[in-house]
Amino acid sequence: MSNTVVNSAGAGLVRAVPALVGAAGFALVYLVSGSISSAFASSPAPQPNVSGEETRAWLIENATASAVQAVLMLVSVAFLALFVGAVAAITRSADGPARRWAIAAGTAAVASMIISAVLSLLVGGLAAGLTPDAVVALRTANFIAGGTAHVALFGLFALAASRIPGMSRPVRIFAIVVAVIAVGSLASLAIYYASILILAGRLLGMVWCVFAAISLARRLKQFPPA
Repeated sequence: MSNTVVNSAGAGLVRAVPALVGAAGFALVYLVSGSISSAFASSPAPQPNVSGEETRAWLIENATASAVQAVLMLVSVAFLALFVGAVAAITRSADGPARRWAIAAGTAAVASMIISAVLSLLVGGLAAGLTPDAVVALRTANFIAGGTAHVALFGLFALAASRIPGMSRPVRIFAIVVAVIAVGSLASLAIYYASILILAGRLLGMVWCVFAAISLARRLKQFPPA
């Protein structure tokens, strides 16, 4: 009897492994990506509000650093995709509007980061043949897709996922904080200094993913296999 209970508990915990790995991998790869890519750069990457000539010159000189950063972003978002998929799989028995909205927002957040990484690879590889205006346009699109849009969608994913029946109250409360800051980062489209909300929303969202993954692992009985 005891072996049956242990085996059942072990099998149940296996269901939570993708969520735990996805949440941890997403955060860790993103956090180390800056340090790794900067090792290949001759100087810090220019801010989005600098001139096109300066941005173009930096990209030409630091094509490798730009490519490394983009590849690491793809690795990071692959872990996010794993986490979103794991949440969807674990909560299948609690299907409803919240779960469906969570899957939609999570998928959109993953897609926006992939678009951003692809744009980064393009502008970094083609910078020498592009005009400064074209570089600015591509880099702006890259910044919006991987920054403002991604973080806002990420916040909506956390909010919707936290409303899935069976999620713990602390996860729901934390998700509200994440969503307010993440969606609030849309103000950065009009106010440059509001871009601090992008970083805050992103980091809090990563912490929420880890918190939610641990909570799901502890509350698997709330989500029996469908």
